Formats: sequence, structure tokens, C-alpha cells
Amino acid sequence: MFLGNTFSPMMLAPGVKAKVEEYPIEDIPVSDCTSVVGHEVTAKILSALLRTEIPYNRVSVKLAVGDILFAVIPNFRASEAREFTYEEVKSAGFRSFKIETY
Repeated sequence: MFLGNTFSPMMLAPGVKAKVEEYPIEDIPVSDCTSVVGHEVTAKILSALLRTEIPYNRVSVKLAVGDILFAVIPNFRASEAREFTYEEVKSAGFRSFKIETY
């Protein structure tokens, strides 16, 4: 199981399908997940939201059959690619999803 801050179909290994559903952030089994949170500021904010240390870990992920990704995604879409400030990310709010592969 993985905990990340984004999801893209490009994260699926070839031939892998996924079921995506909104999932309560408070129900994410954080202690069972490997962090794949790719932005340091987002990791700090998720640590506060989830009340446990979420490490920053910028890695590429290819989800295989049977993998689960919990994605906690800020509620904004950036107009440009850049690092965001703590206040920008914190004030955005978040939605969380469970992505199960098969």
C-alpha cells in the first residue's frame, strides 16, 4: 500500500486497471503505507492532517495488480509548475481517494 499526493493513469503498469473511489482521510491506514509523497511541503501538511510523520519521498511508482494507493490531493490546480508555499497548500483543502488495482 502506498500513500501519495497525486494519481495519474501513467502510474499503472501496462495492462493494469484501477478502481478509484473517494475515501475518508481519517480511515487511511497510514502505518501500513509507504509514502510516495513527492513534495516536501505537502508531506509536512499531510503529517499534520494525518497526525503522524509522513516522509517526503519523490519516487516514480508503477502500480501492479493488487497494489493500493491512497491519494490525498490538494483541491487546487496550479496554473504553473512550481513548488508551493506551506500556506498555499494548507489553505487549499484536500480530497482523498483509494485506488485499487486489478
